[in-house]
Amino acid sequence: AALLICVGAATALANPARLLKSLPGALYEAGVAVVVAMTFAPNLVADVTRLRAARRLRGRLDTGVKGRLQGGRTVLE
Repeated sequence: AALLICVGAATALANPARLLKSLPGALYEAGVAVVVAMTFAPNLVADVTRLRAARRLRGRLDTGVKGRLQGGRTVLE
């Protein structure tokens, strides 16, 4: 978790391509995965928030296991 936080902060402050160049060769693939995840994480959070608000406006469940599974499926689609 600490590694993800540090890489996330570095990604927010620096160019991801430069960050990957500074990693050792053994960590390159893991670094690519982390950079991609950190790039898409803010968009994913915004999509989930928007989806939950839309479901509430339509009168559908947005809490509980069933509501979260339906919402998760929609976001992944």
